Amino acid sequence: MKNNVFCIGNGESRKNILLSNFKNKGKIYGCNALYRDFSPDVLICADSGITHEVYDSGYAFENDCYFRYWKIFNEKDYDDLKYGPHVKKDKSLIKKISKYYTNITENEKQDSNSFALCGSSFELKKAIVERYENDENQKEQLDYEMNCIGLHISWIKNDKVKLLSDFLSKKEVNYCAGSNSVNLACKLENPKSVYLIGYDFNTQEYVNNIYKDTKHYAKSNKITSQKTSWYQQLKSIFEKYPDVTFYQVNEEIKIPVVWQNIKNLKYMTYKDLLNE
Repeated sequence: MKNNVFCIGNGESRKNILLSNFKNKGKIYGCNALYRDFSPDVLICADSGITHEVYDSGYAFENDCYFRYWKIFNEKDYDDLKYGPHVKKDKSLIKKISKYYTNITENEKQDSNSFALCGSSFELKKAIVERYENDENQKEQLDYEMNCIGLHISWIKNDKVKLLSDFLSKKEVNYCAGSNSVNLACKLENPKSVYLIGYDFNTQEYVNNIYKDTKHYAKSNKITSQKTSWYQQLKSIFEKYPDVTFYQVNEEIKIPVVWQNIKNLKYMTYKDLLNE
């Protein structure tokens, strides 16, 4: 099985699949929180919260990672970017905002002189606190608006991080992690076959993800929106690489309408894949 790539999505259909079965059968590309349970050959992160979690865990120091959001700043800009140029001068204001703003992650600085940051500064959250803090009936809304977008700071060390923007077009960089796992694998590995495992899409009403109810992921009671953009993203990748055969691997075969005439896309079950 030469020139194979296994792209691992985080849909629940792969819950009982032993991913180590695919080691030495081809390159393994994974997404986001997969690193918590398994180390693929390449990890792609698209969302800011999980990107910083991966980095702060130390995973990116030993493993190849490709990030969408990853802009590096000098340490002299730390206070301006974290607190904002006005809030940073008022320690009592920082303390008040900190009371409500709890979704903040930051690793140890040690001897680093640069950091990556994304999310909302204290200054951007100031207006939310002022809007709701004196209204008891808005307590839940205050908490939601303060923490739905966190603040993530990672002090940079010697790592193995690369930027998706160095390899993919500006439009493609904005694809979801699952789509760009496939896209990057095709660009870097020149495979003959790509197997999509755990790419479940809308196979159930509520959110379908192994990591639901964990940090940086949706709650299990959230209704799944129609991710037609995912279908279109993957369709464009299938068409971009006509010489690659793509296999949608799942026990429940559900063919999106936009995929019905794609000649280099095939379907198989996990049992079929393991037997092959």
